[in-house]
Amino acid sequence: MQACVEIVLTLSCFSGLIRKAYEAKKCGKPFEMWGTGKPLRQFLYSRDLGRLLIWALREYDEVESVIMSTDEDMEVSIRAVALMVLRATGFEV
Repeated sequence: MQACVEIVLTLSCFSGLIRKAYEAKKCGKPFEMWGTGKPLRQFLYSRDLGRLLIWALREYDEVESVIMSTDEDMEVSIRAVALMVLRATGFEV
């Protein structure tokens, strides 16, 4: 089993939280989240990104770059993501 520090540093926010929750549940240990959980993140489905890339390659002829991201109002706190992961892995929250 990897140390929590390695998991946090090597995995993205979502997959890192899933891994930590899975390992904690498997070992019968409590889930520990460091920090406040207040930082916000934007998530984008890979299929949506693929569609955006295809659109940009076929249709976008401008010189200026395009930011392929979600709207800022769709940002989610790390705490909210952690709670979703904990519910999905059977932790009581």
